[in-house]
Amino acid sequence: MRAVTLICGAVLIVCGFGLTGLALEAGQSKPKPPPPPKPPAKPPAASKPANQQAVKPVPADQLQKMLNMSPEDRQKTLAKLPPEQRKNVETRLNNLDKMTPEKREQQLDQTRRLESLPPARRKAVTEEMQTIAKLPQGAARRAIIQSPEFQKTFSPEEQQLIRERFPGAAK
Repeated sequence: MRAVTLICGAVLIVCGFGLTGLALEAGQSKPKPPPPPKPPAKPPAASKPANQQAVKPVPADQLQKMLNMSPEDRQKTLAKLPPEQRKNVETRLNNLDKMTPEKREQQLDQTRRLESLPPARRKAVTEEMQTIAKLPQGAARRAIIQSPEFQKTFSPEEQQLIRERFPGAAK
């Protein structure tokens, strides 16, 4: 009797493993893997304090329109801008207002040409202009603009934009 019990128990164990294997193969009781972890959420751009948000540059065409507006219309347009951007635009407009019409048009043309560059090239040209502007006028600026590295780094159009910004250094 004891032998029969052992044989029945062994058969049940073997059958149990066989049924479990079949169920797993059929996907019936296979546990689902946990979902992959979600990437951390990016904080929304609006959560930055106002003083840390980048001030958007104003396209040359918009500056031209504002220059052509009456003082009242210009003030209405400026009032719609965020404070930092308004200050930036007012400064640019005041500087342009002080220029002769020829110089103003030249400045706006240079801005349009800079805006037409692809973003990465626009950034590179702008950074180079900022670097040169920090140098004393004369030999230091001239050395950069006439260097072989400058010639290799910037296209002829980009070089022209930079040279026009610093006419004394190009000679």
